[in-house]
Amino acid sequence: MSATNFSSAKALKKLITVSTFMLMAALGTNANAYMIGNSYATLLSCNYNYNADYGSGGYTGIYRASYSGGTYYLRFQSYCPY
Repeated sequence: MSATNFSSAKALKKLITVSTFMLMAALGTNANAYMIGNSYATLLSCNYNYNADYGSGGYTGIYRASYSGGTYYLRFQSYCPY
């Protein structure tokens, strides 16, 4: 019976260790964030459009800054980073 208790204690310790690591990894990264200056921003939309003045197409991304809540419009040649 002590072997069963040891196995469950070992499994519980491993579960807590893995859960803690996953939580720290999730809090340490902004998976869906793009840096604008010193602030992270999340992508709201990304639309392809053609600009006749420049004679080329590109993507316009609309971002919302996490800190200030401001909205930014950025243009990219390929799909908007997020």
